[in-house]
Amino acid sequence: MKRISIISASLVAISLSACLKDKPNTDFTGTQSQYVAEISTASTNATPNAPSGGIQYFGGATLSLLGTDLDSVMFTVNIASDYPPTKDIQVTLAVDPSAIASYNAGGYSSVTYSQMPDSIYTFAQKTGTIKAGSRLDTFYVVFDPTKVDLTQSYMLPISITAAPGTIISGNMGTIYFHMIGNPLAGPYNSVGFRYNYTGSIGYTGGPYPSGGAATNLAPLSPKFGTPIDQTTLSIDYANLGPGDYYVISYDKSNPDTISVTVNKSFLNSISHFGVITQSYNHLTKTMHIVTTYNNQPDGSGNDRIVDETFVHQ
Repeated sequence: MKRISIISASLVAISLSACLKDKPNTDFTGTQSQYVAEISTASTNATPNAPSGGIQYFGGATLSLLGTDLDSVMFTVNIASDYPPTKDIQVTLAVDPSAIASYNAGGYSSVTYSQMPDSIYTFAQKTGTIKAGSRLDTFYVVFDPTKVDLTQSYMLPISITAAPGTIISGNMGTIYFHMIGNPLAGPYNSVGFRYNYTGSIGYTGGPYPSGGAATNLAPLSPKFGTPIDQTTLSIDYANLGPGDYYVISYDKSNPDTISVTVNKSFLNSISHFGVITQSYNHLTKTMHIVTTYNNQPDGSGNDRIVDETFVHQ
């Protein structure tokens, strides 16, 4: 069972009016025997045990559906109250298409989502029991990345439809699983080299200086373009692993123009980062990117040149 990785998940902080101003996994002071059913955490959230339900925690339900293996996402239904329930509580969930229309009409973002096709996911177990003395029950949705069109923005909202003996949360009764589409997203065949130099070479273009030890990057192919938003995606940088990545933006009005940088945490750990080449051919769906950097933040380390070409599959 896999946990989905998240490149980038900005929490959406929105002030909402609702019948209950509940907080996830937090007991209610003064509610006495009142029980509130809510969707609390999900394995899509990069921060363990952080809330993922409701529009205010929209970013915690961001999907990153890449590769070919089935991805299983876990989420929990919680009973918020002064004390755990003294009787079993039966919980029923359902996919809630009306939540998509409400979200799209609410002006929460510039992205318009469509309902995720049922060929992409399996949500078999829609009922559960929270036992007396407990607060949580766990549910799973299984996604098939091979059925996903990464250019499309999909939403799969799941709502609590029944939990007898409780009040269903007005602001956390739904979890909005979603993915942002991007025309450049998807798998890329990649080739290239990372040239490792000793000391500083101050490369700014032209023929590569001699003396660089070449690391072949072709064995890392394919690499995946993961949407950050509708015009920006990330791709793993050189052979540094998933923690460091290109941030690539494109101009809708000029399909052969891209702008390249890298993630901020990587920038903070190096110095003298420069982009020498950032070209894109929208007809062949080919990107060629050449960058350089020094591997120490104060510039006292060793220079690197990274030359990679990506061809969309």
